Amino acid sequence: LRRHCPADPVKPAIPEELTRNISLSGVELPHDVLLVVCSRLTASPLDLAAAAAFASTSRAALAAVQPGIAAHERWRARIGTLCQHLAMAPSRLRATRRIHPTPALCATDMASLARLLDCGAVPSLERLDLSGKSLGDEGVRPVLDALARGACPLLRALGLGHDELGDASCVALAAMAAHPARARLEALDLSQNALSGSGVAALAGALARGGLPRLKSLQLYHTHLDMVGVEAVAESGKRGLRALESLSLHGNSFATAGVDALADALRGGAFPQLKRLVLPGQHWQHGGVKAACEAREGLCVDMRG
Repeated sequence: LRRHCPADPVKPAIPEELTRNISLSGVELPHDVLLVVCSRLTASPLDLAAAAAFASTSRAALAAVQPGIAAHERWRARIGTLCQHLAMAPSRLRATRRIHPTPALCATDMASLARLLDCGAVPSLERLDLSGKSLGDEGVRPVLDALARGACPLLRALGLGHDELGDASCVALAAMAAHPARARLEALDLSQNALSGSGVAALAGALARGGLPRLKSLQLYHTHLDMVGVEAVAESGKRGLRALESLSLHGNSFATAGVDALADALRGGAFPQLKRLVLPGQHWQHGGVKAACEAREGLCVDMRG
């Protein structure tokens, strides 16, 4: 049992054989082992069948499982509200590939969503779009922490645009990017959030160290991006982001020095797969960017306000 129950209290790790055929009646298990087993069997707020079967084997097992069942009842109500805001029945969660919540989703739903992600209740999820919900740093933090622990290994796209995020979320995203399970992520949208140079630099540093190696699209438009942030993004392209194809930085008022850094990085071979670079319109006459574009076959530079 100890071999099947690792120290991580978040992930249920009881093998299917045990949950299908629990026959421990008459076996005296140490109390700490009972607690470990019960924590795994009650980890998912959607399924208590295994926990109920285990509780029926002895009085000790019943006593150990009861707190988890009580907690499950509290979570079930929250999950029910969350599923309403996701416009999705709980029975569809395991097969769903995309979560695009209704406008009713709010920050208080995020702990419930994180719980579902953590316990593996949405194993097929590929696209998680939380954009436009004004969730704030504290709102998205539980979900970002779950992703940083390796939840949803099939996730390919994460949308956090227009969510009133700041530097704290950039730091949480940097931790998320470092997890091997995030190697499949191809699209990250942080547009229309108030991010400072230091926050973007924290995320860019993680990307430079090899985080999100398959990322193809990075949206940072209208994020208050300054020269420090742009230079950090340019630096990340020198050492990481080898698969990036689209980088949007328009709607920001960074100085010409930031564009110089991007042009130098491009001439040096940064972002080798880049096909589309969107910059603020005020830099439309920047000669360095034009030269880099002409020297790089297939790279298109777009200027927007």
